[in-house]
Amino acid sequence: MKILKQTSLIILIGIIISCTGKSVKKEVVVEKPYKYASMKDSILHLDLLNSKKDSSVLKLSQIADSLIYIPLETKKECMLKNYINELYIDGDNIFIQDGWYVYNYDISGKFKRQIGKVGRGIGECICTGMTVDKNLKRIYINANYKRRLFVYDYDGKFISNKARTRRRQQDVYFCNGDNVLYNTSSYVFFLVEKDRTKYNPINIFNTKGKLLKSYKSKYFPDNFFVGGIGDRIVVSGAVKYEYKDKMYFQEIANDTLYCVNKDTIIPRLVLNSSACQKVPFNSERYHADPKVGMWWFTSGYKYFPARVTGESDRFIFLDGVAKPSYIYDKEERTVFCSEEYVEWVEGDKPGEKKAERYTYMNDMDGVNHMSSDMVINNKYIVRVIDAVDFLSNVDKLKSEKNVDSKYLARLEEIAKSLEEESNPVMILAKLKK
Repeated sequence: MKILKQTSLIILIGIIISCTGKSVKKEVVVEKPYKYASMKDSILHLDLLNSKKDSSVLKLSQIADSLIYIPLETKKECMLKNYINELYIDGDNIFIQDGWYVYNYDISGKFKRQIGKVGRGIGECICTGMTVDKNLKRIYINANYKRRLFVYDYDGKFISNKARTRRRQQDVYFCNGDNVLYNTSSYVFFLVEKDRTKYNPINIFNTKGKLLKSYKSKYFPDNFFVGGIGDRIVVSGAVKYEYKDKMYFQEIANDTLYCVNKDTIIPRLVLNSSACQKVPFNSERYHADPKVGMWWFTSGYKYFPARVTGESDRFIFLDGVAKPSYIYDKEERTVFCSEEYVEWVEGDKPGEKKAERYTYMNDMDGVNHMSSDMVINNKYIVRVIDAVDFLSNVDKLKSEKNVDSKYLARLEEIAKSLEEESNPVMILAKLKK
């Protein structure tokens, strides 16, 4: 009898559903096909060579939906003199490593403090590398000449310098948020290039300075830089970036991007860019500037594989050493080939013109074109523009007829507070999701 009642109940429910004409339909998600890309063995392959067929000048509005301007306060104790080595934003804090110094600003650009004291005395250091642990709210500074890691909290309070590092050259650091610190040197790999049996180690420490593990890699990244000296190419470092608490790096003469994931190094992405990636990389030491004692390294090759320079939740950015640049759109599953936007400006001599080249044409504010693919917090690309250039751009925008920039009022407000000798203005382009 009990079984009969259960059967009748099931039949009754079925009749009700059929009478109402309603049924549960599963939503079928159709994945978009790849264009100039493919997935093989969980590794993303990007076909940069063929994507050049559809090359075009990309507008900033195609990848970003808003702009944020941060004029960095100008004070004697925080004048930015060099290019920015490292930049971190965490909540209301901006941390900038500029040459040997580390500065802390709030998100509006107001100067808060210098982190650490520069020098060679007791408790002093010269910063040659920096990373930030956003979970522990700690700042780690490599102290050159001392082979020690100086640790500070966000308020600039000194915590410790007990941890010893193993290099005296420019160091690269990355903290993954699990009390683990990755460390290597960005220059040493060039010095061992002639001996193919030696490789530069990637050391993994805990935040107390204990060495946990050491990998070996032919090359290891810092910022990637190329420039010309006659028919030679000057190369400094490779490339590394951070995305969702993981570190990614690409070696100098390699078309593969690797991921450092806990205790393993795995390939993440492969680029099909040019035949030169198959040519063994060699280098010569070159003394570029005797006054500052700066050493560069030169290679006879004129082309290198494209470099992956950063990643957001939607985009992967690639900077081609031999232009153009590229963007991989994860949502659309396609590679965009981005030609440089060229703008002609006044040269040093009367009547002289020179070309200013940018990765994207900034059609959002009209003048401050973006030339950097440094990705911050997985959602911004950033450009730091000198005050004199910022002022010139605002004047240019105001002089144009039919000005249609929703950012004009903000640009004028910032311009009123600047002089040509002021600290630069940081521009954040918020990337589309």
